[in-house]
Amino acid sequence: MISVAVRFLLLPRLKSLIKVLPIYVVGLAMAEGSGIMAIFLLSYADALNYFTTAVIVLLMYVPLFASKLEED
Repeated sequence: MISVAVRFLLLPRLKSLIKVLPIYVVGLAMAEGSGIMAIFLLSYADALNYFTTAVIVLLMYVPLFASKLEED
């Protein structure tokens, strides 16, 4: 998933809060969007699995890295 790559490859490299926030929002939107699309496009069993994966990806975005950022 692109959202996982954003979370683990892009966000740790950025040090400024102003630069991190848009990337953070885009990553969250990708994770949430995949879960919403699955609800409408897949069968119930597949959608439930895909939605569970999307929720796990959303939990990866808990902002634990925010204390290490510099305010501009």
